[in-house]
Amino acid sequence: MANKEDLSITLDSILEMLSEIKETLKAKNNALSKEDKSLLQRILEMSNQSQLDIGIEPDDLVQLKTIISELKDVIEKPTIVKNQYSIDISSSKNFLVIIGLVVGLVLSIFGNYHQFKNNERLTDNDLKFRFIKMVNGIDSTGLYEIEHTFIYERNDKVINNIRKTVIDYEQKVIERAKKLERARMKEEEAQKLLMEAEGL
Repeated sequence: MANKEDLSITLDSILEMLSEIKETLKAKNNALSKEDKSLLQRILEMSNQSQLDIGIEPDDLVQLKTIISELKDVIEKPTIVKNQYSIDISSSKNFLVIIGLVVGLVLSIFGNYHQFKNNERLTDNDLKFRFIKMVNGIDSTGLYEIEHTFIYERNDKVINNIRKTVIDYEQKVIERAKKLERARMKEEEAQKLLMEAEGL
């Protein structure tokens, strides 16, 4: 049978080995395969069984049990997987894609701004045309005043007043057209009734 000194040396080396395994597992963030974990579980089970067979002093047994339980906790701890994504600008494909996206974004912003200005100009031109139609034409002085109000020294208050005036005028024209249409229909109906009365 092995003497106590050999047993102490063996126990110390086992404790040291188990401590190293525990620290390595903690450092690797418990990143072990299933096979490695099952192998470690079997080693722990065997060391638990061998504790009973060998005459170990109580202090050494407590120390061994502590390390074994800590190692079990580390093994049973769930594996943490960290996924990190990075864009490597040194890669020509990534660099070209990023440049393409930036150029597309700048062109889109420029196009939207240009289209907004175009729409604003067309809306103003439409309002000017409707105003000129409302007043049955204007001379060069009136045209200069309109252009001055809309372009050179834009006055939104005057433009809003013109817009309200034009909208009111168009509503009145529409109502007048409806009244004239109703009067024409009534006149046609009266003519038709008069013709029928004469035919009797």
